[in-house]
Amino acid sequence: MVAEKNFERIFIWTSPAPLLFTIIVPVTINLVLNFSPAARAASIVITQVGLALSGLFILGGFYLTARAALNKQRVSSPRIMLATVLAGFPGAVFALSFLILAR
Repeated sequence: MVAEKNFERIFIWTSPAPLLFTIIVPVTINLVLNFSPAARAASIVITQVGLALSGLFILGGFYLTARAALNKQRVSSPRIMLATVLAGFPGAVFALSFLILAR
C-alpha cells in the first residue's frame, strides 16, 4: 500500500515533464540561440521525447485512475486525473494541430 502511494506521488509530481519537454525547453533553446539551424535538430528531438512522455503519462494516468476506482480510493483519484490531463495536454495540442493541418 505504501509503495502504491509513493508511485502515485511520483506520478503527480513528474506529470509536468511532458509540458516542459514539449513546449518550454525547445522554445527556450530557440530563443537563446536566435533560432539557429543547429538548434533545430535538438529542439525536434526534445519535442519528440516530450510527446512520447505525454503518451506514456496518459496511459499511466488511465491505469492509476482505473486502479483507484476499482479499489474505491476516491481521495487520490481527482489528483491523478488532474495530473493525467496536465501530462496529456501537449500531446493533445500536437494531435489537434496535425489533424487541422492534414485537412
